[in-house]
Amino acid sequence: MALYKAQGYDLNVPITVQASGLVVSQRVVVGFLAVTALAANDVILLGELPQDYVLTDVEIDLEQVVAGATVDVGILNEAETAVEFSLINAGSLATAGYVSKNSTKALRNGRFDKKRVIGAVVKAGGSAAAGTKIGFTIKTRNAQSDE
Repeated sequence: MALYKAQGYDLNVPITVQASGLVVSQRVVVGFLAVTALAANDVILLGELPQDYVLTDVEIDLEQVVAGATVDVGILNEAETAVEFSLINAGSLATAGYVSKNSTKALRNGRFDKKRVIGAVVKAGGSAAAGTKIGFTIKTRNAQSDE
């Protein structure tokens, strides 16, 4: 299992707002400088979901394809090895364009009592050409007090 981090992940401070219900959008990119073989169960760390925040939407955008590859995207388990709460299941990286998914009501109305990591786990591998960039747009909001 290989571990990849979105550009700026280590320096990435989640954008937060205190106004309940206000949705914040943040885009991160994973780039591959050389030809890279993505294998099943490889993990891509995208960002942190702060305590008491809700993940509302995720979108994948890509111009260069990763033939045959699919990913699950969502909130990772505490070991950061698998997607525990999924928004995108087997999202294809084999077609240029967008893959978008809104969260389910259960996930959208739930919050976590500690920060969690948002990530992608490769389900079916493929080869990323040198220069391939995969963009992820993550939308979050502060949970409302009655959730």
